Amino acid sequence: MKIHVHHWPGTTLSVPVEKSNVPPKSLNSSPRTKQARARRDALRMQLGGKCVLCSNTINLEFDCRRPKGHGHHLPGSLDRIRFYEQEAAWGNLQLLCSTCHRKKTKADRVGKKLSWYYEI
Repeated sequence: MKIHVHHWPGTTLSVPVEKSNVPPKSLNSSPRTKQARARRDALRMQLGGKCVLCSNTINLEFDCRRPKGHGHHLPGSLDRIRFYEQEAAWGNLQLLCSTCHRKKTKADRVGKKLSWYYEI
């Protein structure tokens, strides 16, 4: 494995690195990121750990049943997870796989009201 280091503008120096010397990403995470990840994983389990439509367990995303706009996408990871925890407490949060989430988002944009995501 080699790491490419930009030494001077326009030049690159390749430095061999042993794979064991590179710490996994989880060890590089800040405490805030680790806390947000743990809270996110706990919330996923609280919501059932699978897509509410197709029961898929991979590529899961949080979805507000009644859309709240995109403002919650901007803050940091802890602020975002606090938003999702609040929405879950109000019964306005569900898990969707990325495919189902795209379909729902598309329906929201054209103003369709699909019964499965308005049922609480």
